[in-house]
Amino acid sequence: MKHTPGQRCREESIRAESAGRKGRIALWKIAVPVIIVLFLLHCRAWHLEEAWLLRTAFSTGSYRSLNAVVASVLFVIGMGGRMLYVYFCCGRDEKKGVRRLGRNMLYGLFWGAGLSALCTNVVVVSLFWLNACFTSADKTCDYRIIAAKVHDRRPKSRFSRYSASWLLNTFSYGELFVEGDRYTCVNVSPRMARQFEGSERVYLKIDLADGWLGWGVVKGIHPVATVYSQPQDEIRYSAGAQARVAAGSSGQAKKKHTFLYTWQDIHIFAKLRGINLSDTAHVSVNRYVDASRDMPLWEIDVRDSVQPDKVKVILVHGETGEVVMDSYE
Repeated sequence: MKHTPGQRCREESIRAESAGRKGRIALWKIAVPVIIVLFLLHCRAWHLEEAWLLRTAFSTGSYRSLNAVVASVLFVIGMGGRMLYVYFCCGRDEKKGVRRLGRNMLYGLFWGAGLSALCTNVVVVSLFWLNACFTSADKTCDYRIIAAKVHDRRPKSRFSRYSASWLLNTFSYGELFVEGDRYTCVNVSPRMARQFEGSERVYLKIDLADGWLGWGVVKGIHPVATVYSQPQDEIRYSAGAQARVAAGSSGQAKKKHTFLYTWQDIHIFAKLRGINLSDTAHVSVNRYVDASRDMPLWEIDVRDSVQPDKVKVILVHGETGEVVMDSYE
């Protein structure tokens, strides 16, 4: 049976394509092991990402912007790699070009999305690790808190619990926007971020080192309540001080005490120690001048809810903010 020239050309192209496939490794034999390895790395970096984030400070940008950049780059690599593979390794047919282009672009979208989902946290953890590999000497810097923000990424609604969000590493964290030396954003736990929401007069002493990629490696955070020169209108004296003033036994002029440590500073001090000042049934705050010590004092009495007779007394110096006494009575 004789073949037309068109049929011969078609048969030759089919033979050439089948011969090429026999000499080439199937794509799934490469893709499946790679996907398994990437999935295992994704699981390994699941908790490491949160641990590394909470010890990192950013000079520009934030964790969300870093994630967005890494995910975008991985998506371009995944889609571009698929298109390059099709261009160089697959045969070209002008008649089927448009259909193949649309199908391969769809495959490229899948590859890009899969690479972003599996490798974003792996790349972010690798960047944090590289940043901490080569650091400068440890130093302690003072920063003032400008604002605090909590990123609570837990499911909020009933339907979101049944979404695919559990496949992603959506842990909650907090950000402290600070003003000071070089760094502008410090990542902390949600609990610490909630403590400083609405606080504008708190300084942080942060032990950190400058990392290789320009991010700070945080070693420790120590909140410090600041003191502002805001004189109070009236000062309540203790009984001993009133007796001394009434007797007038001393010929020297009376020393004037000013409470530089204000009520707002006491509120911050109590918040850092986990004392709820709104619980007036168990907590009371007074201020007075102690004649025996000749110093202005803030007194915070915390009554034990289990043992009502047991009271914890905290005395704070009204000018320096130093804790004079912290004991039970």
